[in-house]
Amino acid sequence: SGAGKTENCKHIMRFLAAAAGSHTPGAGATLEQRVLDANPILEAFGNARTVRNNNSSRFGKFTDVHFNSSAQLCGASIETYLLEKSRLVSQAKGERSFHVFYQLLAGASPELRAAIQLPALAQCACLAQSGCTTIPGVDDAAEFRALSKALASIGLNNTECNNIFSVLSALLNLANVSFEAVETDTSTSTRVSAAGAAAQQAVARLLGLPADALAARMVARTMRAGAAQEAIAISLNAQDATYARDALAKFIYGQLFLWLVGRINASVPVSGASQGSIGILDISGFEIFEANSFEQLCI
Repeated sequence: SGAGKTENCKHIMRFLAAAAGSHTPGAGATLEQRVLDANPILEAFGNARTVRNNNSSRFGKFTDVHFNSSAQLCGASIETYLLEKSRLVSQAKGERSFHVFYQLLAGASPELRAAIQLPALAQCACLAQSGCTTIPGVDDAAEFRALSKALASIGLNNTECNNIFSVLSALLNLANVSFEAVETDTSTSTRVSAAGAAAQQAVARLLGLPADALAARMVARTMRAGAAQEAIAISLNAQDATYARDALAKFIYGQLFLWLVGRINASVPVSGASQGSIGILDISGFEIFEANSFEQLCI
């Protein structure tokens, strides 16, 4: 991590866009500009500050840039690998989660904050644990404006952008959902705690889910048994419910990331005129953390 892989890949992409771009004026962003605008989007959602690097790639990326018979850029496709989703729920001291959360918190307008029920940075349990929320010399609000511009460049409208920001706010609220044990004379069960109830309600609204159903599913799992595959609900204890909450957050973020990659690819489709391509690989930044997960082993 920090060797310069991502920065060198960006220099190569800029060179290819300048040397092989059509530079044809039009109402929207040119093809080469859309290819370049993939970088700030993927960096926002896939990069983070680590103890070694302020902009460490926490995923791998292979970009295939295609050219026509006139050696002009005619499309591109991006594949991603091994997104470090565990960073969403846990960071080491002095590190940050993915850049996009801090950009949103710093750059969202008061109207947007209210619409997506965005909590204040100090209230975000999943961001406060590392003791690091800023990067020296980096203006997260300015980065948010650049991200918004790039999202528009690849064809996302205001509604789609706000939906993305709603999902991000839902994940921040989800981390604030806590659980407590409920004991009776005959059994012990788990429920969303009073302290986490408001956050759970916000998550349900932002994701378009029934609040009661979400609360019930967060404290129980379903198992199928027998020849008839009968569904049996099994109550989770508070610790297991917390693990399930974190697994849900990682799944949602992973799906959002893949959806964004798909939208980027749709904005720079490879035409039938392709006569060849150049592939550019930007691998994940390898780190040795105090506590290393299976994801680090894969990297």
